[in-house]
Amino acid sequence: MGHRRADLDDAFEILIKASGHNFVDLKERAAANQLVRELALDRDLIESIGSILRTQNLDCREYLATFYTTQGLYEKAEVLLQQLLETLPSSDPVAPRLYANLAALHNLRGQYERAAALLVQLLVPRPREWPAPLLAQVLLELAHTRQAQGLYGEAESLYSEILEILEDNSDAMPALGARV
Repeated sequence: MGHRRADLDDAFEILIKASGHNFVDLKERAAANQLVRELALDRDLIESIGSILRTQNLDCREYLATFYTTQGLYEKAEVLLQQLLETLPSSDPVAPRLYANLAALHNLRGQYERAAALLVQLLVPRPREWPAPLLAQVLLELAHTRQAQGLYGEAESLYSEILEILEDNSDAMPALGARV
């Protein structure tokens, strides 16, 4: 195939970094390495494949955290969400949703101060580039937190802001789901 071993090794490392998968199992690592070698993939394609793997891996782990939460296994859910957040760069567009999920978990456990601290940190400075559904979700979680803390004026202000977002962006409503 004409590719140098060093190039293929570099490509494999790109795949690992892009996927966010540790390939702890040696068989799994060898299989992925063999795939890279056999297909002699270029870097862009490898990064695309890695991104898809990372997204699927992330989605599965996020669903598992949600399952743990619905089963009342809050500690397991928290550990999983923390692990997910540690693997993502802060600039990753998924990170705010994971922080909002972690804050919701803190709210379920009655840890309102922890939830509020996470959400306030997430919202300062206000992320203008966030999609409306994500911003509405984070604001809604903070509004619920403030309401649970007895800070009704702040909660009402946040609910009003969410309504404005919904008036301007009807696509944001499904993201709020049952939390409304």
